[in-house]
Order: sequence, then C-alpha cells, then structure tokens
Amino acid sequence: MTELLIFVGGLLVLMAIGMPVVVAIGVTSFIALVATGTGGLPVELLPLRMVQTLNNFTLLAIPLFILAANIMNIGSTTTRIFDFATALVGFTKGGLGHANVVASSIFATMSGTAVADAAGLGSIEIKAMKERGYELGYSTGITAASSVIGPILPPSIALVVYGWLANVSIGGLFMAGLLPGILMALLLMGMTVLLSASGRVVMPKPTPFDACEVVRTGKRAILPLMMPAIIVGGIWGGFLPRRKPAPLHRFTR
Repeated sequence: MTELLIFVGGLLVLMAIGMPVVVAIGVTSFIALVATGTGGLPVELLPLRMVQTLNNFTLLAIPLFILAANIMNIGSTTTRIFDFATALVGFTKGGLGHANVVASSIFATMSGTAVADAAGLGSIEIKAMKERGYELGYSTGITAASSVIGPILPPSIALVVYGWLANVSIGGLFMAGLLPGILMALLLMGMTVLLSASGRVVMPKPTPFDACEVVRTGKRAILPLMMPAIIVGGIWGGFLPRRKPAPLHRFTR
C-alpha cells in the first residue's frame, strides 16, 4: 500500500510540474523501490523488467496499429471511408448520422482506438454534417459516441493489452468483440432514427440513393475495407501469429 501511495503521489506531482509521462513513471518507480525495498535496492529488477516487457511480440502489435491509423489519417483513407458510408446509408432520414456510425465502425477495424477514430474521421464528419445543416450538438455527440466502438471491434488495442496481461487468446478476444461492436453501431443508428422521428433533432432531407455512387466510392475504399478480413482472417487462418494461453504448469511450478 505504501509503495502504491508513493508511486501515485510522485507520479501526480511530476506530471503536474510538466515532466513527460514516460520519465515520470520511471522516476516514481525508482523512488518507490528505494523507499520500500528490503535488504537494499534490487538494482537488477529495473533492467530485467524493462527487457521482459519490451521483448514481447504481442505488444508489438500496438505501435503498428497506431502507425497504420496515423498513415491512414495523413492519406485519403478516411475520406474514402466516409464517402462510401455516405453513399451506402446517406439516403435514409438522418443519413449523415448513420454514415457517421458506419464510417467509424469501418475505421475502428483498422485503428483499434477511440482517439484515432475521433481524430481521423471526426473533423471530416463534423464538417460534412455542418455543411448539410445538422445541429452542431448532435454532430459532435454522434461523432464522440461512435468513436467508442474503436476499442471494441478488432483489432482493439485494449483487447491486445488485456490478452497479454490475462494470458488469453487475442484472436479469441477479437472474435468476441465483433458482436458487441456491431450491436453498439446498430443501437447508435437506432437512436438516430428515434431522434429523427420524435423531432428532437432537426434532420435535413436525405439525398436520393445512387447505386452508381455506391459502386464508385466502394471501389475507392476497397483496400481499407479489406483490412478487417486480413487481420481477423489472417489470425484464424494461421497466416498471422496469435497469442494462446500459457500451459497450466507455468503457474503451478
């Protein structure tokens, strides 16, 4: 308990004075070991733990997913996804609200985080909805809510970390996140329908459905749309490595 108090207190103080988070965590960890270590400071503990944490191919997926999301944000991937989602569901009442949810769900299968989802698609979605006459409160609300699907659908970074810490199959966690993520998207779209029907939010008139536009935007977004199949299909097809639970004897020795 004392070690926890020292670590949390020191971390808050160092972060309050402007020290970088990674440096603050290292300094407070060292202070906690010095203050609570018995029989002298176990100096070898710090490098051993650092190497053990970094020498893990499972955690390597996290920066790679973040890198992929940043590359797509810089390029035109987010615009292609939103254009395809708009052509696909934009003809319904509250069409851009539905397109917002669909685009966020698609992008979530590539970024794995809510922050990347909101940062990548958020500005595009809010700008498009504002130009079409949607209320700013509804536009920002549905954008923030739909970005939460990011940590649920695979490849979720939160599920990668949980699978590593709990020593469970990350591929299994990815498959388990599919249904909750889809349900969240459907519920958000249902909320848009209810808000539109009740008149609580003024929804502009939808644009007519154009099959040619769906095909055109779908062709431009075909590569981003293949990302979920590549990741999940690659894991379950054996083409990509997946973490499996460690044998029981590892914990019984």
